Amino acid sequence: MRLMTPLCVVAATVLAACTAAPAPEPTPTTDYTPPAWMAQAQESAERKAVVMRSCLEDAGVKLQVFADGGELSMSGDSGTSDATDEEIKARDEADQKVVARCLAEVTTAFPATEESNEVRYDKMVQTAECVRANGYPEIGEPPSRAAWVDAYDDMNIDLWSPYRELYRLHPDITEDTWRSLRTICAEGGVSYSLIF
Repeated sequence: MRLMTPLCVVAATVLAACTAAPAPEPTPTTDYTPPAWMAQAQESAERKAVVMRSCLEDAGVKLQVFADGGELSMSGDSGTSDATDEEIKARDEADQKVVARCLAEVTTAFPATEESNEVRYDKMVQTAECVRANGYPEIGEPPSRAAWVDAYDDMNIDLWSPYRELYRLHPDITEDTWRSLRTICAEGGVSYSLIF
Protein backbone atom coordinates (compact mmCIF):
# COMPACT_ATOMS: atom_id res chain seq x y z
CA MET A 1 0.00 0.00 0.00
CA ARG A 2 1.25 3.47 -0.88
CA LEU A 3 1.71 5.49 2.31
CA MET A 4 0.22 8.96 2.11
CA THR A 5 1.70 11.58 4.41
CA PRO A 6 -0.05 14.81 5.38
CA LEU A 7 2.69 16.68 3.59
CA CYS A 8 3.15 15.59 -0.01
CA VAL A 9 5.35 17.92 -1.98
CA VAL A 10 7.05 17.43 -5.31
CA ALA A 11 9.66 20.03 -6.17
CA ALA A 12 9.55 21.37 -9.70
CA THR A 13 12.03 23.86 -11.11
CA VAL A 14 11.56 25.51 -14.45
CA LEU A 15 14.36 27.55 -16.00
CA ALA A 16 13.04 30.84 -17.32
CA ALA A 17 14.96 30.45 -20.58
CA CYS A 18 13.15 27.23 -21.34
CA THR A 19 9.56 28.30 -20.69
CA ALA A 20 6.99 29.14 -23.33
CA ALA A 21 4.82 32.23 -23.37
CA PRO A 22 2.50 32.49 -20.34
CA ALA A 23 -0.71 30.52 -20.67
CA PRO A 24 -3.93 32.48 -21.10
CA GLU A 25 -6.16 32.84 -18.05
CA PRO A 26 -8.47 29.84 -17.70
CA THR A 27 -12.17 30.22 -18.47
CA PRO A 28 -14.27 28.20 -16.01
CA THR A 29 -17.44 26.41 -17.02
CA THR A 30 -20.39 28.06 -15.29
CA ASP A 31 -22.57 24.96 -14.88
CA TYR A 32 -20.15 22.85 -12.84
CA THR A 33 -20.44 22.26 -9.10
CA PRO A 34 -17.57 20.40 -7.39
CA PRO A 35 -18.49 17.37 -5.28
CA ALA A 36 -19.01 18.08 -1.56
CA TRP A 37 -15.93 16.10 -0.51
CA MET A 38 -13.67 18.72 -2.15
CA ALA A 39 -14.90 21.57 0.07
CA GLN A 40 -14.75 19.25 3.07
CA ALA A 41 -11.14 18.29 2.25
CA GLN A 42 -10.12 21.93 1.86
CA GLU A 43 -11.84 22.89 5.12
CA SER A 44 -10.12 20.03 6.94
CA ALA A 45 -6.74 21.05 5.49
CA GLU A 46 -7.30 24.62 6.64
CA ARG A 47 -7.96 23.40 10.21
CA LYS A 48 -4.83 21.23 10.04
CA ALA A 49 -2.83 24.23 8.81
CA VAL A 50 -3.85 26.24 11.89
CA VAL A 51 -2.60 23.48 14.23
CA MET A 52 0.60 22.98 12.22
CA ARG A 53 1.34 26.70 11.99
CA SER A 54 0.87 27.12 15.75
CA CYS A 55 3.12 24.15 16.55
CA LEU A 56 5.89 25.40 14.24
CA GLU A 57 5.67 28.97 15.53
CA ASP A 58 5.84 27.76 19.15
CA ALA A 59 9.06 25.93 18.24
CA GLY A 60 10.52 28.92 16.37
CA VAL A 61 10.44 27.26 12.95
CA LYS A 62 9.65 29.74 10.19
CA LEU A 63 7.74 27.91 7.49
CA GLN A 64 4.67 28.99 5.58
CA VAL A 65 1.84 26.51 6.15
CA PHE A 66 -1.28 26.45 4.01
CA ALA A 67 -4.09 24.25 2.76
CA ASP A 68 -3.25 23.14 -0.77
CA GLY A 69 -5.78 21.13 -2.72
CA GLY A 70 -7.30 19.68 0.42
CA GLU A 71 -3.90 18.77 1.85
CA LEU A 72 -1.38 20.39 4.15
CA SER A 73 1.63 22.00 2.47
CA MET A 74 4.63 23.95 3.72
CA SER A 75 7.32 26.07 2.18
CA GLY A 76 10.26 28.12 3.38
CA ASP A 77 13.92 28.79 2.81
CA SER A 78 17.08 27.61 4.49
CA GLY A 79 17.79 30.91 6.21
CA THR A 80 20.46 33.55 5.84
CA SER A 81 23.06 33.40 3.13
CA ASP A 82 25.91 34.10 5.59
CA ALA A 83 25.40 30.76 7.39
CA THR A 84 27.93 28.03 6.73
CA ASP A 85 26.90 24.79 5.03
CA GLU A 86 27.24 23.01 8.38
CA GLU A 87 25.02 25.59 10.11
CA ILE A 88 22.37 25.30 7.40
CA LYS A 89 22.48 21.51 7.57
CA ALA A 90 22.18 21.53 11.38
CA ARG A 91 19.28 23.99 11.27
CA ASP A 92 17.53 21.95 8.57
CA GLU A 93 17.93 18.74 10.60
CA ALA A 94 16.56 20.45 13.72
CA ASP A 95 13.66 21.93 11.72
CA GLN A 96 12.86 18.51 10.24
CA LYS A 97 12.57 17.05 13.74
CA VAL A 98 10.16 19.82 14.71
CA VAL A 99 8.17 19.33 11.49
CA ALA A 100 7.91 15.58 12.20
CA ARG A 101 6.73 16.27 15.75
CA CYS A 102 4.19 18.82 14.55
CA LEU A 103 2.93 16.50 11.80
CA ALA A 104 2.41 13.82 14.47
CA GLU A 105 0.44 16.38 16.49
CA VAL A 106 -1.73 17.17 13.44
CA THR A 107 -2.24 13.46 12.71
CA THR A 108 -3.34 12.87 16.31
CA ALA A 109 -5.77 15.80 16.17
CA PHE A 110 -7.09 14.83 12.71
CA PRO A 111 -6.78 11.05 12.20
CA ALA A 112 -6.73 9.99 8.55
CA THR A 113 -9.65 8.06 7.13
CA GLU A 114 -8.55 5.04 5.15
CA GLU A 115 -9.90 4.85 1.61
CA SER A 116 -9.80 2.01 -0.88
CA ASN A 117 -7.83 2.46 -4.08
CA GLU A 118 -11.14 2.37 -5.95
CA VAL A 119 -12.43 5.36 -3.93
CA ARG A 120 -9.13 7.16 -4.54
CA TYR A 121 -9.57 6.54 -8.27
CA ASP A 122 -13.12 7.92 -8.22
CA LYS A 123 -11.92 11.07 -6.42
CA MET A 124 -9.03 11.47 -8.84
CA VAL A 125 -11.49 11.29 -11.77
CA GLN A 126 -13.67 13.91 -10.06
CA THR A 127 -10.61 16.12 -9.55
CA ALA A 128 -9.83 15.85 -13.28
CA GLU A 129 -13.43 16.83 -14.10
CA CYS A 130 -13.15 19.81 -11.75
CA VAL A 131 -9.85 20.97 -13.28
CA ARG A 132 -11.33 20.71 -16.79
CA ALA A 133 -14.49 22.59 -15.74
CA ASN A 134 -12.38 25.35 -14.19
CA GLY A 135 -10.66 26.36 -17.39
CA TYR A 136 -8.37 23.50 -18.41
CA PRO A 137 -10.37 21.34 -20.83
CA GLU A 138 -7.12 20.03 -22.34
CA ILE A 139 -6.48 17.84 -19.28
CA GLY A 140 -6.68 14.33 -20.68
CA GLU A 141 -8.59 11.33 -19.51
CA PRO A 142 -7.07 9.22 -16.73
CA PRO A 143 -6.08 5.60 -17.30
CA SER A 144 -8.67 2.90 -16.75
CA ARG A 145 -9.79 2.17 -13.22
CA ALA A 146 -8.17 -1.27 -13.31
CA ALA A 147 -4.80 0.05 -14.56
CA TRP A 148 -4.70 2.94 -12.06
CA VAL A 149 -5.81 0.81 -9.09
CA ASP A 150 -3.26 -1.90 -9.96
CA ALA A 151 -0.49 0.70 -10.24
CA TYR A 152 -1.40 2.51 -7.00
CA ASP A 153 0.54 0.17 -4.72
CA ASP A 154 3.62 0.15 -6.98
CA MET A 155 5.95 2.76 -5.47
CA ASN A 156 8.03 2.86 -8.67
CA ILE A 157 5.23 4.19 -10.87
CA ASP A 158 4.21 7.84 -11.09
CA LEU A 159 0.44 7.63 -11.02
CA TRP A 160 -1.60 9.74 -13.37
CA SER A 161 -2.80 12.89 -11.66
CA PRO A 162 -4.79 15.77 -13.15
CA TYR A 163 -2.43 18.23 -11.45
CA ARG A 164 0.65 16.45 -12.79
CA GLU A 165 -0.99 16.62 -16.22
CA LEU A 166 -1.81 20.31 -15.74
CA TYR A 167 1.81 21.09 -14.86
CA ARG A 168 3.07 19.02 -17.81
CA LEU A 169 0.86 21.06 -20.16
CA HIS A 170 1.40 24.42 -18.41
CA PRO A 171 4.86 24.49 -16.75
CA ASP A 172 4.56 28.29 -16.59
CA ILE A 173 1.44 28.25 -14.40
CA THR A 174 1.64 30.94 -11.75
CA GLU A 175 1.51 30.25 -8.03
CA ASP A 176 -1.67 32.30 -7.65
CA THR A 177 -3.42 30.41 -10.45
CA TRP A 178 -2.24 27.03 -9.08
CA ARG A 179 -3.36 27.75 -5.52
CA SER A 180 -6.66 29.29 -6.61
CA LEU A 181 -7.53 26.21 -8.67
CA ARG A 182 -6.51 23.84 -5.87
CA THR A 183 -8.77 25.73 -3.45
CA ILE A 184 -11.73 24.85 -5.70
CA CYS A 185 -10.58 21.43 -6.92
CA ALA A 186 -9.20 19.48 -3.98
CA GLU A 187 -6.98 16.62 -5.04
CA GLY A 188 -8.23 13.10 -4.70
CA GLY A 189 -6.37 9.89 -5.43
CA VAL A 190 -2.72 10.87 -5.45
CA SER A 191 -1.02 14.05 -4.38
CA TYR A 192 0.95 16.31 -6.69
CA SER A 193 2.09 19.72 -5.45
CA LEU A 194 4.58 22.30 -6.62
CA ILE A 195 7.09 24.44 -4.79
CA PHE A 196 7.17 27.91 -6.28
